[in-house]
Formats: sequence, structure tokens, C-alpha cells
Amino acid sequence: CIFLCTKDYFFLEDSYLKWDKKVGYQFYPAEQFVVNTSPKYLNEENQDHKVLLKISQDAQWLLSQKKLQLGTEIVRARYFNQLLKLGFAYYNGNLKPHKFLEVSNRIFSRKLFEMVGRISEKDDWLIKLIQKGNTNVTYHPIRHLLLITFLGLSAEEFFNSYIESKPFCNPPYPCLNLASNHYGELKIQECKILDNISKDVNKQGIPVGIFSCICGFIYKRLGPDKSDEDKFRFDSVRQYGDVWERKLADHWANLDLSLSEIGRRFGTTNHLIARHAIRLNLPMNIEGTRTVQGFNRHRNPNKSFSEMRGHYRKEWLKFRQNHPDLARKQLADTANFLSLWLKRYDAEWIEENLPKRKTFGKKQDLLDWKKIDKNLSKKVEIACNEILNLEVRPVRVCITEIIKRVGHKSWIEKRERKLPLTSKVINENLESLEDFMIRKVQWAKEDFLKEGRIPTKLQFKTKAVVRNQTSEESKKVQRAIDQSFKELRKILGNS
Repeated sequence: CIFLCTKDYFFLEDSYLKWDKKVGYQFYPAEQFVVNTSPKYLNEENQDHKVLLKISQDAQWLLSQKKLQLGTEIVRARYFNQLLKLGFAYYNGNLKPHKFLEVSNRIFSRKLFEMVGRISEKDDWLIKLIQKGNTNVTYHPIRHLLLITFLGLSAEEFFNSYIESKPFCNPPYPCLNLASNHYGELKIQECKILDNISKDVNKQGIPVGIFSCICGFIYKRLGPDKSDEDKFRFDSVRQYGDVWERKLADHWANLDLSLSEIGRRFGTTNHLIARHAIRLNLPMNIEGTRTVQGFNRHRNPNKSFSEMRGHYRKEWLKFRQNHPDLARKQLADTANFLSLWLKRYDAEWIEENLPKRKTFGKKQDLLDWKKIDKNLSKKVEIACNEILNLEVRPVRVCITEIIKRVGHKSWIEKRERKLPLTSKVINENLESLEDFMIRKVQWAKEDFLKEGRIPTKLQFKTKAVVRNQTSEESKKVQRAIDQSFKELRKILGNS
């Protein structure tokens, strides 16, 4: 993950020195093990360079931490919290992937993804890190560092300066049911947060809090709250509940109370009181009951949330019964309003009452694999020859090194099925660990001959990087070491 020296601001270079615990700590000059010895410095005007420096700084900070412990679920929650603040997520738990990708492509170039080498530009890497139920999967640290960078945070800020987004202050919340005996008391422990859907552009996307009390009173409030006093207000009532309705029936039966007085006690208007009386079928406009003027004007009261939900459920089941052959998307397109309302306010129920998702077979392969195989096999052959003919310390001809030079990781890893020519070239050129060690022994001999220096056998084995258990257990490698060392001493001894 570390690409730059965070002290001198130049790029690090790959070396061909293999670390061996048995060797211990020794000094090795970079000139012998690095291809490019001219430092490449950071260009502060280059966006990719700035991102790579940021990643290196974050990685350096993380490596210096000794007591940094956060579970994957906590990390996911922090990611989502910051995405909410930046407008890349919905309060219902869903993401806005298209908006994320649009901004991501402006920050991270295709070349950057190629340099990092752990993520494809087309990879759905954000969803994998954020989605629920995926917290037991471990992903490469570079994915996390890129996401932290995208969120506009440093690793230190992400882990040590976390501020949770709470658009509706902290619980508990008050019950605002004037008909209850616990009005104003902090009875509500949770707040369900949704995104506001409004024709008013200024109100779109702002959080909507839904507060439900045990007395059945449910109210909602547009956020975010700006002070603790905002706790004691609401914008609309979603459901009044049994306690409110029973008290209304009691007050309605008491003819000594005027309609205006009842409205005052319930914190609403006499018109709304009349509409709910009609909804509850309370007696009126007959002898011995309350008289309501303009009765017809109040005959269409607003339904409660539970009544609306029940009504829309029945409508949906009826619609499905009339259209049994429609798939999920066709149902959603045809009964658009019903589908949207139920998905927003009754998501679990509608999911249970949708057809099963259809699984489709793989799309017909449109790629010309013969042409791809022909071109890729040539590239692989050239790459293998380049690896074998390096003038610096030898590199093993292996799948990882071939992919590093040629690319097309997924094609090469699954080559057996559709790429026979490429598979043949790779199988002919792949180098066993034993053969690679023998080649390193030959390289060490030639290098000492160029220097004109006779080493000790320990120095010879160290230069060839064959001081390990595998080489010691291989008779072929040991014979190659003995023979090459003997020839080296003989040639230099006679010169």
C-alpha cells in the first residue's frame, strides 16, 4: 500500500532482494537490487500522486498504532455515517452507487487503479465494503484506505475523531400525545429515520424522523434538529392511536364541552376533531348527540397510517391476483404508486408478497476468444523471455510475475478453458522453485566473475538467496551450488 517515501516525497522502487529470517539484519546497496536507481519525485500538481501520498501517510500512521481495535461492523457503520453526511447514502440504509461512482471517477483515475493493482475500475468495491451482512469478509487494506480518502478523512481522523451523525439529537424522545397522561415525558427510545420525498427541491433528501410511542401516537418531524428544544415539536401526525381515539370519544360524548374546547385540549382545530369523529363513527346530528355544522364538508377525513397500510395491502394483493404472470419489475412499473408506497412504508411485507426473483442463464459469449488467445499467447511469451533475460537479480517465471507484466488477470487465471495457446505457452515457461534456485546460483557465479572477487561459500549462497530449507533439502540445488562455487574459485584463482 505504501508507494511514496513520506519524508522525502519520492516514489519507492521494487527490489529483487528476498528477505530471509536466517540472514538477519544486513545492509544491501540499492544499486544491486533495484532496476531504477534514479529517484522519481512527487508531482504536487498530479492528482494520482497526491492520492498515493495520502495513502502512504495513512498506512504509515496505521502501522504506528499499537492499540487500534475496531470490529468490521463498527468500521462499516462509520463509513455509512460519513457517506450520509456527504449525501452518498439514504437514511433507510441504502447507498447511492451512481452518485458515488460519478464522483469516484473524478477523484481516482484508471491509471491509479492500475498502479494500486488491487481493485478494478469496474469493481463494485464500495458496495462490498459497506453492505450489511458482509462484515465477516476481509478485504485488502488498500480498499479501506481508498474509501477513507474518498470520504475526505485521514486514517487518524476516521479512527480517533469519529462523530456520529444524529439528525434528531439523542434519545429518549418525548411523547407529544396531548390525550395521554404522559404527555411530554421521554418515553420514546428510538427514532426511525427516512429520506424526505418532496416536490420542494429545498426539502428533498433531508431526514424525516418517525417517533412511535407505546400509547399508539406516531408523529414525524423534518430534521435535522438544531437544538434540544426541537424535540418538543412535530410537523405532522402519522397515527393517533387508541389512547387518543378513546379520549376523543369521551370528550365527544360530553356535550358541555364545545367543539373548539375539545380542539384546544387536543392541540388541534375543531375541523380536524370533526373529521376524526366521522372516521370513528361517533354519533352526531341526531337527538341527544353533538351537532356538527357543514357535516358533508368533513365526510372525507384523512385515514390513519394503519388504515392506509391495510388499504394498500388489499389493493396490492388484488392487483397481483388479477395479474398472476407479471414479474417483479413489471408489477412495480404497472402499479407504480402502490409499489413505491409499500416499499417505503411496509418494505418487509411487500418483499414477502412479491414473486420470486427470476434467475437467467449467462449471456452468450460475444468475445472472439481465438483472436484473444493468439494475441495474449504472444504477449505472454515475450514477457517470459523478458523475465528470463533480466540483467539484474533473477525473477522467477511464475503466474504472478506474468500477470504483473501482461495484465488480464482473470483471463490468465482461467486460461485452461478458452485460451489453449496461452495455457500452452505458460505451462512451457513456468519455472519450478528448484529450477529458479539453480538459475540464481548461475547468476551469482557470473556476477562474482564480473567483480573479479572470490567470495566465501556463505557469501556466495547469500548473494544467490539460496540459504533456506528448500534449497538445503534439494540435492540438485546443492550440486549446482557446489559445482558453481568450485568453478568460480578455479577461474578466479588462475587469473
